[in-house]
Amino acid sequence: MSGVARDGGAVSRRQLLAAAAAGGATVAAAGGGSALAQVGGGTALAQAGGGRALAQVGGATTLAQAGGDATVIAQALTLEQVAIASYELALRDGPPVPSVRRILRRFGAQERQHAEVLTSALDTLGGRIPPLPRSDAELARARERAGLSLPLDLLATVDDVARFAIELENAQLRLYLGAVRELGDGRMLAIATQITAAEGQHATVLRGLLSSDPAVVVPEPFETGDATIP
Repeated sequence: MSGVARDGGAVSRRQLLAAAAAGGATVAAAGGGSALAQVGGGTALAQAGGGRALAQVGGATTLAQAGGDATVIAQALTLEQVAIASYELALRDGPPVPSVRRILRRFGAQERQHAEVLTSALDTLGGRIPPLPRSDAELARARERAGLSLPLDLLATVDDVARFAIELENAQLRLYLGAVRELGDGRMLAIATQITAAEGQHATVLRGLLSSDPAVVVPEPFETGDATIP
């Protein structure tokens, strides 16, 4: 087995590729650096001090950080629970516009499907299932923890409801895009990627309630969850 080592800092991409091309290598860095080692025909990458490890053994790849995939999935499920309760509130208190109610009902049902899949995934990972907010007061506290600022009592018009839901979808997009970067289990990554796409669709439809201008409905070429609420 060939070897490349550095005493500090991160190993460069070029070094890693060169080592891999040489038939499998061990690359180590001290003091918060990273290590790449061939294990049983696979590859392991560990970062000291950061709690981060990438291991590929027999073709399977896992990426773990402090807390691991279960923590990431639990965070996603917590926000899905907030989304479910928020859509229920919007249906209860929002304007009686049939077309808008159909959207809210459909999106709320899809958030429930997301939550069901995440609950199963979290159970598989041995994590604790977060509770669904059971009252307006619990929902308000959960929304505050999630960084959502629009009030629960401002849902009188279609525009109010659209902005309320867009803020929620933007928060979910940011969370899932972060999850995609952190998750290591391929099944969990697939779930997060699919849900990210669904939340992006939700945000697009909701922006369409506020404007027919394509520049408003699809404001950016890349969905980041940071688009300004119209």
